[in-house]
Amino acid sequence: MCWWVFFKECPHPDDKQRKELSRELGLEPLQVKFWFQNKRTQMKAHHERQENSVLKAENDNLRAENSRYREALVSVTCPNCGGPAAMGEMSFEEQHLRIENARLREEIDRISAIAAKYVGKPLSNFGAQSGFAGEMYGQCSMTVPAEADKPMIVELAVAAMEEFIRISQAGEPMWVPGDQYTEVLNEEEYLRTFPRGMETKALGGLRLEASRESAVVIMNHTSLLDILMDVNQWSRMFCGIVSRAMTVQVLSTGVAGNYNGALQVVLTLFPP
Repeated sequence: MCWWVFFKECPHPDDKQRKELSRELGLEPLQVKFWFQNKRTQMKAHHERQENSVLKAENDNLRAENSRYREALVSVTCPNCGGPAAMGEMSFEEQHLRIENARLREEIDRISAIAAKYVGKPLSNFGAQSGFAGEMYGQCSMTVPAEADKPMIVELAVAAMEEFIRISQAGEPMWVPGDQYTEVLNEEEYLRTFPRGMETKALGGLRLEASRESAVVIMNHTSLLDILMDVNQWSRMFCGIVSRAMTVQVLSTGVAGNYNGALQVVLTLFPP
């Protein structure tokens, strides 16, 4: 019993401790040394067996979970034709795109629901902006959107966001190389992908132009979003293509202290 108690408290005794134990037990110091070595080896093997048992149980659980997923995939049906989905013939990129499209659809539905909650809210006081509106757009009638128009505005915003995401993530042939690092939108491919997209002739002679370029800016993402969500700031940032702009109405300010679900009605004046 003395051995076990001492081993639990001190599994690695030094020479002095081993000599004291040998005197108390009437053994040689070398016998005490070998006993502690053997006991440490036994305890190590015991712990390894316990760890192996835990790992085996986890492995069995993972195998069972994998089997359930395989059975679930077998029963997956195609949403278009109702037949079995050939997941095995689908490439990794196709699977990733399907998952990403489903996530984007859920995000669009969520933002649409958030914006819809603000449709019924009373209109803000835009009397202070009327002077600016008259100055900006001459004698044209400037009124905030009617209640009946708000659902249509929300629907247009959600559709525009979905189109923007698809275009921004696309490569060729939607985008063709331009000058240096710039890419230019292929108008024919755009109209083929989005048949309801705006055509040049439908804009009263205005010229359509779309390009993109990647660059690194010395600014964090929060500051950049603040600029893009402030009509005064982004109109100054894009002063080369925007003469003046104003916020007509804020339908949603977003949720959880960020711009998720934010929706604004903005009027913009472009240079001639």
